[in-house]
Amino acid sequence: MRIHLLWIGSLFAYILTIAFPLCTLAKDHSSKMGPMPPLLNNVTGQYETFEGSEREAFGEFLYRAAAKWGNGNVWIPNPKVWVQYESDLGERSAVDFENGVVRIQLLIFAAADPYSDEVKAHLEQGVRNLVLAESKDPIEMIRGQESLGSKKGKERQKLLVLEHSPHPLKLDEKPKPNARDPLLLGQIRMSDGRLVSKDILPDYARELVQSKDFKVEKIKGADGNERLAVALEFQLIPEHLEVRAKRYRPIVQDYAEKYSIYPPLIFAVIHTESAFNPRARSGTPAYGLIDAVGASRGSPGCA
Repeated sequence: MRIHLLWIGSLFAYILTIAFPLCTLAKDHSSKMGPMPPLLNNVTGQYETFEGSEREAFGEFLYRAAAKWGNGNVWIPNPKVWVQYESDLGERSAVDFENGVVRIQLLIFAAADPYSDEVKAHLEQGVRNLVLAESKDPIEMIRGQESLGSKKGKERQKLLVLEHSPHPLKLDEKPKPNARDPLLLGQIRMSDGRLVSKDILPDYARELVQSKDFKVEKIKGADGNERLAVALEFQLIPEHLEVRAKRYRPIVQDYAEKYSIYPPLIFAVIHTESAFNPRARSGTPAYGLIDAVGASRGSPGCA
């Protein structure tokens, strides 16, 4: 947690001490029409390389995910909504940090029973992994896998069909490692009012899955296969925004004092731009509680 907060602080310091001067350099360059300053030229080149890599990985993710979920039905992250997929893209989760709504969806065979014990076990696992496990956004995940981008024509299409055809469910052989700063701890409660801790998370997941009505819909992937999507939805506690804001109070106060900025103003900007989403990112790409908005002020949706 401390490391995460220091990262946020470093990012904020970067915005104040580096990004602003670079913007000034760019403005001066534009007005004088002189040669681009070496520092700005170097930073711009590095960013363009990074941005190109991100966009390539994002396109690959959309291609693979649409094969299973269908064109126009791929969840993508935005500054206020965290999205993650399992490595086979057959399960996905989304946390709307502005409205406190959590969704988990699982793909199964079109002829399978969506209310079976097996499906419930997978949904319980999905809840536990979302709350506790270390995770990556879809772009990070795809970048870590063997790319389909180098495969052309029929070879790529053949691999796509093999990889994304309906598949049997398979539970994790061993629990995934816990995140250093779990995503939703302190923001969910048992039905008896207890805040959910690591120790009682399995009880919470079981209680949630057994008490909720699932939404089941038939979808058709871009690979031509029909599947059933089983969806589970639940709410964060009403004060979820306050819980997350408190995590960043020390770092905000430190930098507000250092740069003579009114602390409530910083909190207001973070609330407006990312709703205190600890893993905020945009398609720009940009990351962080403040940086992740930039050119990405659209509403949550699918691609």
